[in-house]
Amino acid sequence: MTIHTPTPTSPPAPPAMVSLTEHTVATVHELLAMCEEFLRTAGPAVHAELRAYLDRQAPPADPGWLVDMLGFSAMHLARQVPPPSPTPRESWQEVPR
Repeated sequence: MTIHTPTPTSPPAPPAMVSLTEHTVATVHELLAMCEEFLRTAGPAVHAELRAYLDRQAPPADPGWLVDMLGFSAMHLARQVPPPSPTPRESWQEVPR
């Protein structure tokens, strides 16, 4: 691993890039959206467990922040690639004929 230390004469290092297929992006979007929806609509027991889990993280995080970040990340991915038809969830459930 090379660590790039910029000097006044060196250009900044290019950002790291990862290539993903449209199907992968659509799948990750769908999973993020499902997790966000589940956690946003979950009952008090799930919220208490989530709060207890996040309190043990370093640094501790607020459950509202986590749920919002799941939703924002899902929205960001949805704008990167047009939604496939059928969705990854629908294509996984299709039975070959």
